[in-house]
Amino acid sequence: MNDIIYCLGSIGFQVSMVLAVKSLSNQKLEKKKLMIAGIIIYALIYICFLQNLTPAYSTIISFIYMTILMKVLFNLNTKELLLYTIIMWIIGVIIDIFIMLISNFFPYACTNTIKYLGTFVVILIYLTIAYNRSIKSKIRKLKDFIFRLNFSYYTFIIVLIIYFYLGNYCITNINEKGIIILIIFIAFSFLLLTINFIIQQIQILSLKESIKFLNKNNESYIEIIDEYRIFKHNLIGNLNGIKTIANKKARILIEDLITEYNNKLKLPKDIKKIPVGISGIVYEKFYGINDNSLTFEVNNKIKNNIIEVLSARKYNLLCEALEIIINNAIEAAQTSKEKLIYMELLEESNKIIIKVINTFSGKLDIDRVGTKNYTSKDKGNGLGLFSLFTKRNINISTSIKNNKFISIISVNK
Repeated sequence: MNDIIYCLGSIGFQVSMVLAVKSLSNQKLEKKKLMIAGIIIYALIYICFLQNLTPAYSTIISFIYMTILMKVLFNLNTKELLLYTIIMWIIGVIIDIFIMLISNFFPYACTNTIKYLGTFVVILIYLTIAYNRSIKSKIRKLKDFIFRLNFSYYTFIIVLIIYFYLGNYCITNINEKGIIILIIFIAFSFLLLTINFIIQQIQILSLKESIKFLNKNNESYIEIIDEYRIFKHNLIGNLNGIKTIANKKARILIEDLITEYNNKLKLPKDIKKIPVGISGIVYEKFYGINDNSLTFEVNNKIKNNIIEVLSARKYNLLCEALEIIINNAIEAAQTSKEKLIYMELLEESNKIIIKVINTFSGKLDIDRVGTKNYTSKDKGNGLGLFSLFTKRNINISTSIKNNKFISIISVNK
């Protein structure tokens, strides 16, 4: 009688688990005959062999068998297969623990009755997952969230198995208190590390979402700037057309309007070539410069997103260095005859390199550039470049070639 009940329980367990995975993954169950054969084979193996093993071994064998069965029945990739199997297994373990705790209040209850109750509850919960939309929606959201985290699923399974066997060892050696305390301490410490790792992954995920949002904003602002430029160009063109047929007073008024519009939103034409992550700094520095003779050119060879390939600290240092160097370049170029600023952005396998080349007037002692209090400006203090040269994790070099001042920023990825 017990064998028959165990067999029915095993069949019910497998069927409910298959239905739950089918519903969660939105898969069609086309290999029904194969499913029936696999379920019956597993039920017979359980009665004849698995129920005589210790729970530790029977559970692992069951886990492996059900994973293989799901792979055969459904067209799931490895990540989905492992995730759904782990979720089902964790639910089963939680119910087992819960039933065990309840059984402590009924010390004289039959062991087989408790096993039957546990199996029935697991089947009931699996069927609820299969047919309850709200629960399915929550599990799918959990799946989507986990898929976005960067970790090894195989490592996670190995950790679960290790925890499972540590727990089983503690139960079978309950009298060896010293070893049990050591195992609990190690397990709890590792659990804290795992929780910290998950929190860090969530933070990284949040930062990536923020980067995507900032990138979209940046693209939107560039589009708005382009539209504004086109509008301004067309407006000035229309005003010039009106000016040809206007009287003298009207022409003076129109000329003033054209001058006013020309002085608004003056950004160098190459500024759109600057990659996301540092474009905002350059926009800020060049916006509002009313010097039409100042030429700014960009040669961008960076393909990756700068924010994503640098650590937060290195990215902050890069922004700080670029701000100081661009400030110096603009001030020096504006006082020179050629008034030229050239920016070259390079990417190597392990580095981000930014070169800023500008014209300058007067004399510079290149050996003293970057030393404390040395400056070529009338009102400078010489501390900007000096502070950069003292920073770690970023390399700054300066040189003069063909009467051009060259600043090179190099940051390791």
